[in-house]
Amino acid sequence: VLVIMKINNLALMFGFQNFGEIFPSTFKPYLTVRELPVILGIGTIITQIYLNTQHQSGLTLGVFSAFIGMNIIEWVTGVAASLKEGHSFSSFKLGRALLKTFIYIVMIVCLNQFRLMEGEGDQWKLITYSYWSIITWVILILTRSVIENLHRLGIKEAETIYIVLNNKYTRVFAILFAPPAPTEPAKDA
Repeated sequence: VLVIMKINNLALMFGFQNFGEIFPSTFKPYLTVRELPVILGIGTIITQIYLNTQHQSGLTLGVFSAFIGMNIIEWVTGVAASLKEGHSFSSFKLGRALLKTFIYIVMIVCLNQFRLMEGEGDQWKLITYSYWSIITWVILILTRSVIENLHRLGIKEAETIYIVLNNKYTRVFAILFAPPAPTEPAKDA
């Protein structure tokens, strides 16, 4: 009885009424036969995306998903910051985000296809270095953009990082992230 009480208390810590509520909530055993084809269809689509993504881009599905997620976060924070600053929303912003993401993916896929070719010599090493450099560069661009958008939204933690990235002493390092954002000219006293 004492063990059951401890297990139920543990379940309470995670927001369940008791231990018996965890499994039905987690595994949803009441799926119907109508939902089975949908689940199998989605599983098949995800499998195909996984197989094609890994082969075409050279990135695992997890890394590629994080890359797409970073693009989505960059777009959402950018739109939120623009709306906060009083700019109107335009469908062009989504089109721009999709085009940028498409360009990034094409660059990665093209370099990966060259990387997959058999060959020896320094030119093949250069392609591999270029492949990983492009991936790193794109990730840093997206990271900087998200930080700038969070700064525009007034997020305190992003403010500190934004100041460091735009500090004249750290600007050389910050340029690795992307060209610096335009700043207001200094006012003479």
